[in-house]
Amino acid sequence: MTGIRADFSINGDKGSLAAMLGLLLAWAFVLASGQLAMAADLDQPKGRVILTVEGNLSKSNGDGKARLDREMLMAIGMKTITTNTLYSTKPSTYSGVLMRDLLDHLGAKGDKIDFLALDDYRTEAPTGDYYKFDVLLALEKDGKPLSIRMRGPSRIIYPIDQNPELRDKIYASRMVWQIKRMIVK
Repeated sequence: MTGIRADFSINGDKGSLAAMLGLLLAWAFVLASGQLAMAADLDQPKGRVILTVEGNLSKSNGDGKARLDREMLMAIGMKTITTNTLYSTKPSTYSGVLMRDLLDHLGAKGDKIDFLALDDYRTEAPTGDYYKFDVLLALEKDGKPLSIRMRGPSRIIYPIDQNPELRDKIYASRMVWQIKRMIVK
């Protein structure tokens, strides 16, 4: 019967394979702990969670997910857009967070986002839209917080009055309302 012999030397001292593996495992744990700490650097929500973002994120507040309340979203920086939607007869003023600012804030990397609404409506949108246009994750309409009845608590608004090319049915499917979850892919 043949055997395998492994000798390891650290600074001239003979060490055992078990000691070397123990050292490697300890370093792997330290490195993994650092990665977890880096990925979990968002504050915990203090209010009711209105949006969960998951997928390819570098920032989260646990389990690789970013659970966000209204105040956390507002703290990213509120913007305002006055526009019609494909479903309205007159323009409204929407306030919220630009989608590109939200994605940048979470360190999101991906080519698309899967959306899931409260009524289980699902759709997908390319992240390129958010860097080409001022697409808003709206939290307010005409100065009032979006309620579920008003298609909230958050919804996607494309600036169609400012960009007539957005008056296309392809963008209509991306104007999701009552968003509960986004998955960055």
